[in-house]
Amino acid sequence: MQKKTSFLNKLFKIAGDFITSKFFLRHIDGLKMYEDWAKKEAIPLEEFCNDNDPDIWKETLNFYNQFSNLGSERLRETGVKLGGCGGYPFLYFICRCKKPQTVIETGVAAGWSSAAILKALELNGTGKLYSTDLPYKKRPGAAEAIGILVEDKFRKNWYLDTKGDRQGLPKIVSMVQKIELFHFDSDKSYKGREYAFEVVKEKLADDSIIIFDDIQDNFHFKDLVMEYDYNYKVFEFERKFFGVIHP
Repeated sequence: MQKKTSFLNKLFKIAGDFITSKFFLRHIDGLKMYEDWAKKEAIPLEEFCNDNDPDIWKETLNFYNQFSNLGSERLRETGVKLGGCGGYPFLYFICRCKKPQTVIETGVAAGWSSAAILKALELNGTGKLYSTDLPYKKRPGAAEAIGILVEDKFRKNWYLDTKGDRQGLPKIVSMVQKIELFHFDSDKSYKGREYAFEVVKEKLADDSIIIFDDIQDNFHFKDLVMEYDYNYKVFEFERKFFGVIHP
């Protein structure tokens, strides 16, 4: 009986070690431990931005209050269901602060983040946004609604590829010299995030900003910052979390 109990304990330990192993976690999304880590690491977004540049943060809040209402109303009028909005106020803020020449994002949907970035670049008087997206094939009108929140006057500084990350991202990376800001908001699986980073990493500027949305889905962001010993911040926005890698 004692030998049987000892064997079962060893078996349970092996199973437990496997379940918490990096190999296993790379293939399983949505575990509570991911959100627990993000929540533990998160710092207040408003406090961070206000401490870094109170004037631009005040400008950001004005933009957010206006755009959130206008954007929501426009989406209701279209009747098309698309993805979420991500941490677009921070994207506006960081673009206004950093004034990047080249911004790459994956995942556009209605264009919350795209519109925020392009508005900031327009005010900066410099910079271009390159975006990839893959429309929802099973949602009527989704393809036509990609980037619907982006005003026509901002589109001159925007290159949009709708063939998805696997085709569009390598093409975009080949078009630019350096990437000063990279925003990931498309295939949220571990492999999807891993693929995108591998594509862009050789073109990342030394002082680049890297932003991953929905890091509560898996441990990709956690593993990435630990592997490369990156400086990072985690913020909560609308009950989800995004991670920022910075110099």
